[in-house]
Amino acid sequence: MGLLKLILFPFSIIYGLAVKVRNHLYNIGYTKSFRFEVPVIVVGNLSAGGTGKTPMVEYLIRLLTGNYSPAILSRGYKRSTKGFYLADDSSSSNLIGDEPMQYHNKFDIPVAVCEDRVEGIPKILFERPETDLIIMDDGYQHRAVNPYISLLLTDALNIFTDDYLLPSGRLREHRREAKRADVIIITKLTPGTSNVEIDKIEKSIRKYNSDSPIFFTTLKYHPPIGFDGKEMPSSESVILLSGIAKSETLVNYIVDFWSMKEHLKYADHHEYTSKDIDKICKVQKQNNIPIITTEKDAARLKNPEWKQKLAGIPIYYLPISISFIKNGSEFDKWVTGKIQSFSGLKQ
Repeated sequence: MGLLKLILFPFSIIYGLAVKVRNHLYNIGYTKSFRFEVPVIVVGNLSAGGTGKTPMVEYLIRLLTGNYSPAILSRGYKRSTKGFYLADDSSSSNLIGDEPMQYHNKFDIPVAVCEDRVEGIPKILFERPETDLIIMDDGYQHRAVNPYISLLLTDALNIFTDDYLLPSGRLREHRREAKRADVIIITKLTPGTSNVEIDKIEKSIRKYNSDSPIFFTTLKYHPPIGFDGKEMPSSESVILLSGIAKSETLVNYIVDFWSMKEHLKYADHHEYTSKDIDKICKVQKQNNIPIITTEKDAARLKNPEWKQKLAGIPIYYLPISISFIKNGSEFDKWVTGKIQSFSGLKQ
C-alpha cells in the first residue's frame, strides 16, 4: 500500500463501517427491499466504475430481445433532469446521461432513468405495459431493489480482491459483499491469458464467493464508425479522444493498429464544453488526421449544440462488445433458464 493510501486508510475504515451498517439493515429486513412482478437483472460492480457494465448490458439485450420485451433502467449519471424520464426522440445525453443515450440510439426498447429505482420500475411497467423484464444498469449498491438476478463485474486489470474501500481504493463496498452476486464476470481479460492466470483469479474470488458461477470475458473492438454511419477510411495515424474511467485497454488497442499522435483524455462522463469542442477541433486541424473516440463520448458529442462546430471534423467511434473466453453458451443458458423459472413472469 502506497503512502497516499496509508494516509487515506482511516477514512476508508469510517466509510466501510457506514456501508456495513447500511447493508446489515437491509440484510435483517429493517430497511425494506422490494421485488417486482417482472424479473429484474442487476448489472453492477463493487468498484467505482470502469468494469465494462455497458457492453454487458448490451450483451443481455441482444441475448434476451426476441423472447422477451426488456427495458433498461439507469440512474442517468450527470444528466440535467431529475426524477423519472423515459427516453424518446427528443432525448439527448444531457437529458438522460451518456450510457442511457447510447442504449436508446442502438436498441428499439424502452430506456428510462430514475435516481430511485423502486419508483422507476413501476413507472416503466405503467408506461410500457408490454415490458416483462428489467435490466438495471449499475444497481449493485441499490439495495432498495431486491433483484432476481445479480451480475457482479470486476475488471481483470483491477480485480476487487486486490482493491480497498474508498477513498484509499476504488471499492464502494467491502469485498465480502461479492457473496450477494448470483454470477461473477471477469471483464477486459487480455486475449491469450493463460489458464494458470485464470485459475489464480478464480481462486482469489472464491475467498469471497464460494458458490456462484464465474465467467471470463474480453472486449472486442469493431471498426470505427462515423456519426454518419460510415466506417473510417484507412489511416496510419489517429487522435484518441476519451472520457472514460479507465482508458488503458482502449489505448492498448489503438496503438496496436494506429500511430496515436495525441490522446485528449477527460474524466469519466465528462460533459464537453464549448472550450473543449474548440480544442478538439483545433487539435484535429493541426494534425489533419481522424479522431477516434468511444461510444459513450460519441453520445455526448452528438448533442445538437455541438453539431455546427463539429461539422466537417472526422470523428469516429469504436463500437465494443464482450466476448466470453470460455463457457459463453453456459452463461446464456444460465441466464435464460433462470428467467424462465421466474414464477411471476407475464406470459
